[in-house]
Amino acid sequence: MNTKNQRIADFQALVAANHGNITDAFTKAWESVGSVGEVPRLREFLSGANKGVHLLNHELPKHFVSRGFELKFAAILVHAKPIVIPLENLKTGAIKTGLPANPELGDLNVVFLFLDRAKNVKMARSILYQAKTVRKSLSQAIQDPHQIYLYDKAQGYKYRDGPYAGEVRQLPIAGQRRKGLHYLFVSENPVACSASPADRPAYSNWSESMFRLLMDAEGIGIAAGQARGSGWSKINEDLVHIFKHDAKLRASNLSELASWFNSFKDPNHWFEEASKEAKGINTMFVIIRDQKLPAGDEEVPEPPKLVRREYIPPFETMRTSSY
Repeated sequence: MNTKNQRIADFQALVAANHGNITDAFTKAWESVGSVGEVPRLREFLSGANKGVHLLNHELPKHFVSRGFELKFAAILVHAKPIVIPLENLKTGAIKTGLPANPELGDLNVVFLFLDRAKNVKMARSILYQAKTVRKSLSQAIQDPHQIYLYDKAQGYKYRDGPYAGEVRQLPIAGQRRKGLHYLFVSENPVACSASPADRPAYSNWSESMFRLLMDAEGIGIAAGQARGSGWSKINEDLVHIFKHDAKLRASNLSELASWFNSFKDPNHWFEEASKEAKGINTMFVIIRDQKLPAGDEEVPEPPKLVRREYIPPFETMRTSSY
């Protein structure tokens, strides 16, 4: 096992040992949010002082620093989201007809970044969330047919507007969708989520989902360098490139965008707001810097499968809800 893989394994073992601290912190971060409604709650979670993402910076890093890992949580708030046209067939470009509207691509993109000592991205994964206030029922996550089709069935989509209007992107195959396309219920207590498909939901507390992301059990890998093709890495690259010409956030790749926040000594610099013209998705970064991993170690776009499964609590359908 090379140095990079060993250090990732060390980090995952430390995450497993701090399962309670991690889930408690993510739960507390949402409990501190007092706004009502999907959009106000998301905005407050991302940007509110001493709550949400900011609170995570004061709750979790202390459990990792003694082993050489620095943690930083950060967020970018975006006002306009790209509208997409779901595609029934990628090869022919056939558009799914009969849907009431073209859906938004998502409401929140959570990006996990593992950096070496020199702050180079060595591993990246992400989960894209469609946010609602509460779930529809125990047996049906949401009821919007256009959102359901996009996340559960569409082979891909075409951008209807924005800087990539007309371009086609490929969504993950069925088995991968459960790792990367999720529904988020921001007004439930505790805040809950479910992987697709919507008609076979596997509800979980969002705090457990974040624990699983840290353990490499959820999220889909993003190429560390320039994305090839039109799949998941390209979708995430789109969401970064949206800021390439932004007057406030000029970035052309994940490393540049994350560099806005990777001063690990300053937990109070956690938030930036994109310009009004930017069309993207609210983004939350979970950034890990390994002070013991030297720069120049082998870069591997997809992360190694190092997870010890006994560490990871399975998704369990939640039979009760407080809404």
